[in-house]
Amino acid sequence: MRGDRIWGWVLRYRGREGQWSWVLHRLTGIGIMLFLVVHIVDIALIGWGPATFNKLLFLYRHPLFRSGEILLFGAVLFHALNGIRIAVIDFWPAGALVHRRMFWLEIALFVLLFAPATAIMVHDMMKPFRERSTHIGKASPALAQHIERFRAGRPEGGRP
Repeated sequence: MRGDRIWGWVLRYRGREGQWSWVLHRLTGIGIMLFLVVHIVDIALIGWGPATFNKLLFLYRHPLFRSGEILLFGAVLFHALNGIRIAVIDFWPAGALVHRRMFWLEIALFVLLFAPATAIMVHDMMKPFRERSTHIGKASPALAQHIERFRAGRPEGGRP
């Protein structure tokens, strides 16, 4: 019941462009800050030696991590564009009068820049799935042999 009251209040609030811009600016800022903390911890792993650092590099190739890169790019892009909009509002006397138009211009620029970059990132992220057989053979010859045995109907030991 309490959750219904909270979400009812959030959805009932009629914040306009300025309020939603403020909320998104704070959320993207927090997301970028969290990424920086994780990145600092990740880079600090080099202190345990190159072997430890290199063992964890597989995480960067995981689809979930690659999706996070797309979200990070979107957060940085929105935060930067919104920061420029805020600076224009602060330093241009008539900026407060046209802040709604600037918000929608910011959203249009965001979409125009984010869409092609996302397409490129997703295309690159899906590359291993398009080249599945050659990718598996290069990454792990033993796994490739196991998959080929499975496809041929032979169990683990190689006997039919």
